[in-house]
Order: sequence, then C-alpha cells, then structure tokens
Amino acid sequence: SQQIIADTSLSEWKITGPIPNIDTMAPMNSWNVTGRANCVRFQPGNNNTIWAGAASGGLWKSINGGSTWKPNDALDKLSTIGVTDIAINPQDTNIMYIVTGDGHYESAYSIGLLKTIDGGNSWSILNCVSWNLTSNPNNRPVRVLINPLNPDTLLFQNTMDTQNNARNQRFRFL
Repeated sequence: SQQIIADTSLSEWKITGPIPNIDTMAPMNSWNVTGRANCVRFQPGNNNTIWAGAASGGLWKSINGGSTWKPNDALDKLSTIGVTDIAINPQDTNIMYIVTGDGHYESAYSIGLLKTIDGGNSWSILNCVSWNLTSNPNNRPVRVLINPLNPDTLLFQNTMDTQNNARNQRFRFL
C-alpha cells in the first residue's frame, strides 16, 4: 500500500508527484493530467481524520490531520476509480457514501453510488440510483448529501451534458 507524505508548510506548495514525463506525454488536455482532487471531507467529530477523493486515483485517508495519506485498501483493487464526492453520516461515521467517477470531467466513468457501513473496509453499490452509463456516458453523478437531522435521507445530484453542451442538473432524494 502506498503512502504519500504531505508538505505541511502553509506558505509554499511543493509538487510531490506523481509527475508525468513531459517528453513522452501527448499534448495537454483534460484527459492526461495527474493529481487532481475532487473533494476533501473531515470526519465529523474528529478533525484528524480526513478523506479525499481523486479524479481517477481513488479514495484516500489521513488519520493525522493530513500529514500522511494512504489509499483506501478496499478500493485499491479498483486502482483508477474516480471519486467525485464523499458524504459521512454525522451520527455514525462508519457509514459513508462516495459518488464514483469524475463528475467534473470525463477522466473516469462512474460505477455508481457506493456505501460503507464499516468505515471504508468494504463497499457496496447502492441500487437505488440507476442511470445508464453505457448508453450515455455524459450522465455523470456529482454530489451526495446526507440530511443531518435524518441521516437515512440522501440528496443525490447528477449532471447531464446535452448535445448543445448545456448542463442539466437533476436532484433527487434517496
């Protein structure tokens, strides 16, 4: 399992990798960039535990306030899974949801909305969200929110690119 050490300096950012070989890579476009994070969430009640979702690099976790990071072992088998959003149940932080894919660009297609009830040790695909990704890859999930007063109620958002490049937003309760 990989571990990345973060530069905790607040005044200067430093690239720690991965870094593409610019001599061999294709011209820059949205499909060949590395290292983009889509979301960062602090675990309710524990600011030392931070979760981060990468555009096509999976789900990462820090248990020391961001000084070191490890990929989620359960999702590491899906090495290029994208994570667009993370929602953590404020009443039971072992229950989490992730929106898979890269909802902001097209670097990773979604496999659905995933749920864990054991703090990320195992994940299951929720069947309550259905969209046909094979017939329309422009139908991208982008957000999941948990109702803090009733954590069994989720608000799910997806975006659909149309032929004239307009984005239609759809929201639904799950």
